[in-house]
Amino acid sequence: MYDYREYCPVAKGAQLLCERWTVLIVRELLMGATRFNQLRRFLPRISPTLLKSRLSMLEDEGIVVRVRTRERDGFMYQLTSAGQELLPVVAELGHWAARWQYDKFKDDEVNVDAMMRDLEFTLKPAQMPGPRTILRIIFEGEPDDAHWHVVVDGDHVDACDEDRGLEVDVYLCATPRAFADILLGKLSLQQALTETSLKATGSGPHIESIARWFGLSPHAEATHEA
Repeated sequence: MYDYREYCPVAKGAQLLCERWTVLIVRELLMGATRFNQLRRFLPRISPTLLKSRLSMLEDEGIVVRVRTRERDGFMYQLTSAGQELLPVVAELGHWAARWQYDKFKDDEVNVDAMMRDLEFTLKPAQMPGPRTILRIIFEGEPDDAHWHVVVDGDHVDACDEDRGLEVDVYLCATPRAFADILLGKLSLQQALTETSLKATGSGPHIESIARWFGLSPHAEATHEA
């Protein structure tokens, strides 16, 4: 960890958080990841060795604690109170980037796994007709047009890339970039549906109410403020 050797809180914060990958690891822990393999899934470009090193550093600095799982087959990583206090810092960094850097994002930077994890947090189950809904999301241009299933059961939302053999209520089809543009508010849902950047088929009541239950990223509002 680089030492700025400055008597300044900003320097001390940057000294810790501006190490490569550190903020993104904290972001994933804030989003609910607890296991090493979960962090690897949502941060596919980080090597296992570097991830282990960064987690160890965060543990040494009192940001993360490592806890043995009940099954005793590994460890869980949890944020301490100091780590939880980074939520508004990380959120504001995301707002800033959405406001001023979004147009510089590249298509190949869209991580479908992470985007589907975000979708779990943005959907609004209470606005869906009926207590249970199955969505099937098809990403055009991905290998074999990658398919994801989202099971909404009561207030619980679970996204996975395995077919569970459940009857699908709504099919959504878009490129990863178009889907990201919608979630981040760069492309309105209505415009995407009109221009068929997003194709939605299936249950009539679900399609008619899609604008109510298809939630946007917390950073979406910031994209309109630039």
